[in-house]
Amino acid sequence: MRSINLDIAVPLTGTTKTFQPRDRNYTNPPKYAAKRLRVIMPVRIMMTELFQRTVTNALSPTHCHQPQRTTPTQSAHIRIGYFNRFLKPLKFMIIRSTFPFLAVSLTASIVFLLSSQMASSQEIDAGLLPREKRVMTREEQQALTPQEILNLLKSGNARYAAGTLTQRNHSKQIRSAIKGQFPKAVVLSCVDSRVPVEDVFDCGIGDLFVARVAGNFANTDILGSMEFACKVSGSKVAVILGHDNCGAVRAAIDRVELGNITKMLTRIEPAVASLENYPGQKTSKDPKFLSKVIERNVLMTISYIRKNSPILKMMEENGDLILVGGIYDMDTGKVIFID
Repeated sequence: MRSINLDIAVPLTGTTKTFQPRDRNYTNPPKYAAKRLRVIMPVRIMMTELFQRTVTNALSPTHCHQPQRTTPTQSAHIRIGYFNRFLKPLKFMIIRSTFPFLAVSLTASIVFLLSSQMASSQEIDAGLLPREKRVMTREEQQALTPQEILNLLKSGNARYAAGTLTQRNHSKQIRSAIKGQFPKAVVLSCVDSRVPVEDVFDCGIGDLFVARVAGNFANTDILGSMEFACKVSGSKVAVILGHDNCGAVRAAIDRVELGNITKMLTRIEPAVASLENYPGQKTSKDPKFLSKVIERNVLMTISYIRKNSPILKMMEENGDLILVGGIYDMDTGKVIFID
């Protein structure tokens, strides 16, 4: 570091004194050179300037004959001035480096507010308030028609596909659901872990009954569960939800034999047999044939429910229930409704 000569006139003697700050020879490895330039050098320059001004003020004629005292406030301002002068480049670097992060955070906040408003718009149109912190009440369930509930499921799936799910306080929803449950719909889905039913329809705790079985077929146990959901608890929409690339349907097409899986697949094999006139290759390796079997399995499950559950059939005929099928697309997250 270079030395700095401070020539200061002393009025009492008329002589000139030269103050030579001791120059220490700091030897640092090359990897610390950049750090020394960024941190140590500005500090030493600041301290040198402070020393120069202090000596100049102390030995100047004005201060020798008429010493000036600074108040604590002025001294604080002086210290803050030196501090800001030293940190000005650092503040610029911090602002420049954090600006992209702040922009992303602001954009995310705007998207969250818009998604929350979209999530509650359908419920507000139906005469309800947003329910991010509570569950559906009996009065709200009874006020909705089956068609309104189906529209809510469709709009919820649109939000899921767009990545704008409603942000819910699940801890508060759990506590508010202790007194009872009044779901608006029941969904019969496959056990596939890639199909998160509540998220697919952007629903929270207490919004849906969900029954799951590999291949989303119906039997006596499933029928009893759906009758409880609709006739006893007041659900007004029943969705039979299949999905593409279903492993259970693949196994039924290939006639897999393994333990209880073999007997379970007999529930899906009628859908495979119904497409015996399919012109192409009737194997699970044919994506078109697989898609047709998946869709046919959903439709045949709906027919099975209507045939074997007089309660649900009567509710549907009276307009108290909508029984509909759907195919979940794993690529887009969208549900294609069929009936």
